[in-house]
Amino acid sequence: MTPDWGQLYETSNQEFWREVDARTAEAREWGFPKSPEEFERSAEGELLLPPGVFWFSEMIKQTCCKHRTVRELLKFLKARNYPKSFSALQLVTEVGYKKLLERQQRARREADAKRKRDKRKKEKDEAK
Repeated sequence: MTPDWGQLYETSNQEFWREVDARTAEAREWGFPKSPEEFERSAEGELLLPPGVFWFSEMIKQTCCKHRTVRELLKFLKARNYPKSFSALQLVTEVGYKKLLERQQRARREADAKRKRDKRKKEKDEAK
């Protein structure tokens, strides 16, 4: 039995474009103008970064960055679930970095609020 080549082609084509759309959406979510796979390359094959996209080593020099070493930055990004596809390339945007800082602040506020609620509840139970 021979496969339906037209259907196979159509299925593969749809899967391909779904993946391209997903990568583009993820890139935009993290502040990239397009997926890093689509970035232009120099004659030597190195990525040419668009404005607002930084290598980790460049990001730590930016005024908005609180981390002073690439190791600290990488640890922070990993702890905040920064996409591995961007970490592997060591690329970050200011938008993505600020998004992770906001997540960290929100998590700290929620943890503090929970700790205070638990403390009040414990004090109330001890008073009874």
